[in-house]
Amino acid sequence: MINKIGKKLIVVLVFFSINVLANTESEFASANYSDKTINVISELLQQEHYQPLSFEEFKQKIDDYFGSDTGVSRNNICQTHIGEDNYYGITNNDKFIYPCLLINPLVNGALDNSNNKYVQQLIVYNKLLFNDDDFAKKYILNHKYDYLPEIVINFNYENDALLYETVVVNPYISDEYKWHFLFYNNELKGYRKRFLNDILLDKAYFRDLLISLFVNWNVEYKDLKMQGKRVRIPQSTKDKALIHLIKYRSQLQNNGETLERSQHLAYQYLTDFFNKDNQLKERLEKNGYYDMGITVSEDKQKVISYSHDELLENHYYTKSSEKVINLLNEPDIKSPIVMKLPNKTDVIKLYSKSIDREKNQEWLYVGLANDRATKGYIHLSQLEFKGKHF
Repeated sequence: MINKIGKKLIVVLVFFSINVLANTESEFASANYSDKTINVISELLQQEHYQPLSFEEFKQKIDDYFGSDTGVSRNNICQTHIGEDNYYGITNNDKFIYPCLLINPLVNGALDNSNNKYVQQLIVYNKLLFNDDDFAKKYILNHKYDYLPEIVINFNYENDALLYETVVVNPYISDEYKWHFLFYNNELKGYRKRFLNDILLDKAYFRDLLISLFVNWNVEYKDLKMQGKRVRIPQSTKDKALIHLIKYRSQLQNNGETLERSQHLAYQYLTDFFNKDNQLKERLEKNGYYDMGITVSEDKQKVISYSHDELLENHYYTKSSEKVINLLNEPDIKSPIVMKLPNKTDVIKLYSKSIDREKNQEWLYVGLANDRATKGYIHLSQLEFKGKHF
């Protein structure tokens, strides 16, 4: 009996050893394959004058764009997504990101690097995200429908005013990614107040944004398709994004409706969320509606906005080496001057239907914060965003 058990045990051990060895060889082959891929990409980026950052700088930017390490982070993430578009890997050693779609063709030498759009994407993404390269900015502007929404909206790149404003004018992404309108990938940055305000200058976006928030209300994590990372969306962040939208709706007065009608509709939308989340009402009341300047009247069934109107506005400071900025009547340097403004004048970004916004992204239509009847155009190079988070 003992001999029979011993023989069976030996067979099991041999089988187990063979499996372990096979798995080890498979993992080793996969690691070698990944290393070869990284080396090919690294050489390609060096040829294109990509400047790798220090590890600390690279990690800081990765955290800023894609959030801290939540979820699984694996060196061979692309092995499970070979041939899939919009999946990316990160290499900390060589300090760049790369599209998984390129893995097989690059290693096998099957790409014409000068013409392949994914190779160009690899180059310009890394040079823009980590080097703020001017050539990369120009290339992306020339291919804005292919790359710009992903860079600014999905990856949260807000370092360049022109790239940002170009996307704001026409944020062409699918419904699947519209939650990026609302939330940063880095949970410490909260919700996207600036982007929300810019999008909501066009009233037509309100309903889509509210629906996107409603659909994602019970979702705590979102897959970023970047090295296995997931974006965590804290409940308090969702609460604040909701209050922002409700506050906006309470003042909207869309299509000639009265203020009272706007307040009533805002209340109806809020109660939809109360019905979806039975803890929301108590949570908002306990937190004083996060001091975002609204009162909810159950008796009158209205949401009343009473303060913090700047929450719904994007403010800028004027800046110029000449210490004087021209507020112009049209988005043209030859246009008549409305007023000369000193540096650090507080202005508010406004919406204008009177110009072709697609062709005039280098100009902002603004009003003076202390005299809102005075309006005009200022070039982006003479403005600095005045950020404020609630």
